[in-house]
Parts: sequence; structure tokens; C-alpha cells
Amino acid sequence: MTTGIIELVTSLAQHQAIPHAWLLALSGAVSILFGVAMFAWPYAGILTLVFLVGIYAIVFGIFACAFAFRLRTASAQVGSVGAPRGAIPSA
Repeated sequence: MTTGIIELVTSLAQHQAIPHAWLLALSGAVSILFGVAMFAWPYAGILTLVFLVGIYAIVFGIFACAFAFRLRTASAQVGSVGAPRGAIPSA
């Protein structure tokens, strides 16, 4: 739930700097809903908790991948950032 609050606040505060900040906000909202569900039904059973954690991990992973691809596209449009080409040897 804390992660969700941080993601939601970050997306609202940095919405101009982060392209497609709504993905980060949506991920934060899903995290908050997951936290509320965990508090609302703590005795639902271990199997239910395993399913909730699995569903959360899948949904969070999808949003994280979508956000990463959007960020990669945005950084390619802006130009390369960081060390010059060849400064860091690739493995």
C-alpha cells in the first residue's frame, strides 16, 4: 500500500516530466486497492492470499513493462543520456 501511495503522489507531482504518467498513477491505484483488500480480508486463507499476490505481481509487472517501454521511447526521442558510447564496455 505504501508503494501505491508513493507511485500515485509521484505521478501527480511529476506528470509534466514523466510521459504517460497515468500508467504510474494506475499502477499506484492498483497497489492501493491490493493493500486495502489485504486489510479488509486478512483471514481469507493462505490460498487466497497466494492468488492475490500472484495477480498483483502479474498486473504490476504489466504496468511496469508498459511504463518502461514508454520511458524508453521518450528517452530515444530526447536523445541519449548518460555515459558516451564506448565508455562502458558491454558484456
